[in-house]
Amino acid sequence: MRMDTARWMQGRNGLDDLANAMYVMGWVLFIVQLFTRNVWIHLLAMAAWGYAAFRICSKNIVKRQIENRWYRDHIALGEKQMRLGKRMWRERKTHRFFRCKECGQMVRVPRGHGTIEITCPKCRHRFEAKS
Repeated sequence: MRMDTARWMQGRNGLDDLANAMYVMGWVLFIVQLFTRNVWIHLLAMAAWGYAAFRICSKNIVKRQIENRWYRDHIALGEKQMRLGKRMWRERKTHRFFRCKECGQMVRVPRGHGTIEITCPKCRHRFEAKS
């Protein structure tokens, strides 16, 4: 039976990050539905599981890879923002963070130096700010 499944899965997308996220989201929605007894949440859970199954069984691998890359890029962006926020909170007493108006790069400077001229390390734009 294992060989039959492996043979059937040849040429198919298989489990990727987006399908895994849809599967987990389906379980989360299903558990929420158990407590709320809401039919719509149950239908959303079933739709998430159905989409995960569709992605796993799809033979259009190129399109599924593009969708998965888009998902991973957006998740990575969110994770980057979370790390930055965590770092800003951890260093809030010793450093100030400023965003460069030209390129958007975050610049970290030590607190307590008064008004200073900050040079962006990415684009070399200079601006003044109070540390």
